Amino acid sequence: MSEFDFIIVGAGSAGAVLANRLSEGGKYTVLLLEAGGSDKSFWISMPIGYGHAYYDASINWKYLTEPETALGGKPSYWPRGKVLGGSSSINAMVWARGDAADFENWGREAPGWDWDAVSRIYRRIEDFELGGDQGRGVGGPVRVSTIDRDAHPLCQNYFEAMQQVGYVRNSDYNGQSIEGVFTYQINTNNGLRASTGPVLHRSGTPTIKISVLRQTPMSRGSYLTENAPLASSTGAATKPGRLHRVVKSSSRRAQSIRRRSCSCRVSGRRIFSAPMASTSLPKTPMSASICRIIWAWTISIAPMCRH
Repeated sequence: MSEFDFIIVGAGSAGAVLANRLSEGGKYTVLLLEAGGSDKSFWISMPIGYGHAYYDASINWKYLTEPETALGGKPSYWPRGKVLGGSSSINAMVWARGDAADFENWGREAPGWDWDAVSRIYRRIEDFELGGDQGRGVGGPVRVSTIDRDAHPLCQNYFEAMQQVGYVRNSDYNGQSIEGVFTYQINTNNGLRASTGPVLHRSGTPTIKISVLRQTPMSRGSYLTENAPLASSTGAATKPGRLHRVVKSSSRRAQSIRRRSCSCRVSGRRIFSAPMASTSLPKTPMSASICRIIWAWTISIAPMCRH
């Protein structure tokens, strides 16, 4: 039987990070609920696999917006991750901080969102491949890699043409200025996707205490029991109404978790039952090597350039 100090709904980009931060050092234990399944997939680990993940209903909610007037009444497709790591497990991995001027505008209305405050957070979470300086960070949990050495030679011709018409060649669009032409920086590490999911695979270490329940969707009308503070990390596309009611108390009596399954009750009413997820990450050097080879081959014929 286990007890938990916190319950987090959603093991995506935010939920996985929140669970890791709460549990680091071993002070708190965390129960993490995720509607999707495991991120141990070739199509997730291999960066170019996002083309497959973009329409894979097993790991993607495949949301549609309301009909858009500007699109002739058609809806817009909005892919969102339904898997450990959330959308960080299915996206195109492009690392873009945004324009400092936008943050300054937000900061005037929302203290703490100005560029000076936000850029410090960016430096703290980054592990930039080219090293840290006044604007970039190293040693953080988010790996940021460049693709300059892998880009197709035609990219250089493109950059030269853009410079001839007055655009600036920007060596680091996440640095002092976002203006200009550049190759993308991406969230990969040694040729593999660097999502937030791997944080959860380290949860068996003595200093990280996270239990993950996969395939555990929360719907309107679901109830969570009275024991642990609850955080909703279900993403911007998911209505807060999915968490219809949360009952809390001052006690630390948490939900009882059997070794192989979970059954939670409120006033005798069972609200969900799901298998406990394994958080061990098997060593698969061959699969990793294959992913790197395919990624290197693909990036050589599909340059990611932007102006």
